[in-house]
Amino acid sequence: MKSKLLCFICYLLILQITSSNIVLDFINYDSEINWNDISTVNVDSVILKIAEGFTIDKHFQTNLQTTQNKNINIAGVYFLSKSESENQSIAEVDFIIASLKGKKYPIYLDLETNNTSNLGIKEITKIMLAFTKRCLTYEYECNIYTSKKGFFTYFYPGQLADLGSKFWVTSYGSINEEQTNIKY
Repeated sequence: MKSKLLCFICYLLILQITSSNIVLDFINYDSEINWNDISTVNVDSVILKIAEGFTIDKHFQTNLQTTQNKNINIAGVYFLSKSESENQSIAEVDFIIASLKGKKYPIYLDLETNNTSNLGIKEITKIMLAFTKRCLTYEYECNIYTSKKGFFTYFYPGQLADLGSKFWVTSYGSINEEQTNIKY
């Protein structure tokens, strides 16, 4: 049981939001989750992957139903954008909102894909701003998922912070205070 749990945790990024809250994200976990193992980790919340572009994650509905049945708090939904323009990002928001069917969870936008690597910092920021503003028109919170490198080089975080976005800055490897307490 412990080896299965350890293997399972290897696929997850454990975020320490405060000294007492543990949030698990399932953004790169492409299998069915053993929710009984999750309950042994003392998890406060989860972030579920909803979609990549216009494709709903095949485990989203099952994971959503299971977390609700087990009374596990959902801290938000993760979305990997495939957008290369402001109009595409607006269409992606419309797709996500329709897919949530009235459920209100913070949306975590990730725009670090090969599609955007050649767009430049100004254009990427415009796409992210369009996405965030569209979320706000639906009265959804929009936060930004990014790597530490992305936070400092791929977009202008100040413009997104001005709209109320929070930043989920990942840093893979061991978790320490420097990695988990990036503030903007």
